[in-house]
Amino acid sequence: MSSKWDATRDGVELQTDLRILHAKVGELFQIVQQVKKHFDLDQVLTTADSRQLAKNIDRMDEVYRWFAGLKNLLPAPPSE
Repeated sequence: MSSKWDATRDGVELQTDLRILHAKVGELFQIVQQVKKHFDLDQVLTTADSRQLAKNIDRMDEVYRWFAGLKNLLPAPPSE
């Protein structure tokens, strides 16, 4: 019984984490769109803390690789 409870709890935790993930990706996308709309790359580069920006870029690269791996595992969408 414990393993069934653990599996159910793990499933609920995963669903919760995925909902948070989807919300945060949406928020990040909107922020990036706003920055791109209002500022050019030179402004971003001259204003940003370059070490923090480099760290954030590395993190986003890691996130991108994870999502790309998931995308490769998705079943093909049905043809119309």
